[in-house]
Order: sequence, then structure tokens, then C-alpha cells
Amino acid sequence: MTYMFGYLLNRINLNRAVENAAEIVREIDAELIIYDHHLPRDRKFRERTEKVWEVAKGENKKVVTAAEFLGQESVVLSVGA
Repeated sequence: MTYMFGYLLNRINLNRAVENAAEIVREIDAELIIYDHHLPRDRKFRERTEKVWEVAKGENKKVVTAAEFLGQESVVLSVGA
């Protein structure tokens, strides 16, 4: 939940979460991964989870938000920290 960065989420735990998500992308047997839920609550979600998107590209997999999966633009619910 990157929107909590600086409040309930510190850099160590954010990095750990991003590493875990990147590892899931590497290991999962899927071409399309919907990576969402808390992400669109932060306008900086792509910047803060950049490694996940880069790993997906390198693995020839597609990572999208739920809105993108539905052909819509992700609507950010907060301004982020």
C-alpha cells in the first residue's frame, strides 16, 4: 500500500514488498498479471513499484491494473505522500 509510505510504511518494508511482487512476477506461470487493489490509491504507484513493471517486461509478461484490464485508465484516489 504505497499510499501509506512515510506514515505506516517505511522504505525497508516498501522495498521488501516490491521485491516480493517482482519475485511473484518472475515465478508465476502467467502472461497477464493484474496488480492492483491498493495501488491506484497513490498517484506515485508506478514510480514506487517500478521494479515490478520492469521485471514483467523483462520476463515478457504483462502487468496491468484492474482498470487497465477493463480498457480504462486507472483513477487515482489520493494524492500520495
